[in-house]
Amino acid sequence: MPEQNSPCIKDREAIRTQKSKYLSVTPKVTEIYQRVKGKTPVQHIREIRLEKAGLLLKTTMKSVSEIAYEAGFSDPVIFQRNLIKYSGLTPGQYRDKKSD
Repeated sequence: MPEQNSPCIKDREAIRTQKSKYLSVTPKVTEIYQRVKGKTPVQHIREIRLEKAGLLLKTTMKSVSEIAYEAGFSDPVIFQRNLIKYSGLTPGQYRDKKSD
């Protein structure tokens, strides 16, 4: 077990302090961002990722999994759910739509 003054314990305490500072500011920042942009930062990032994925679907023949990861999604299933919610289309349908 590490000593109370060991670097490991001090690092954990510093991380906890940083987390608590971050979490106390985050709701305020999110609220301001939402008022200005009309969406939360998370929603905005998701939209950017979906736009990138849409471009990749239309301009490459990469697999849906490759595109999902390249666009920043942690899981292709999450990407697919979000794309359907955002566009009403599956990745295959979105790709096929490129000729329209």
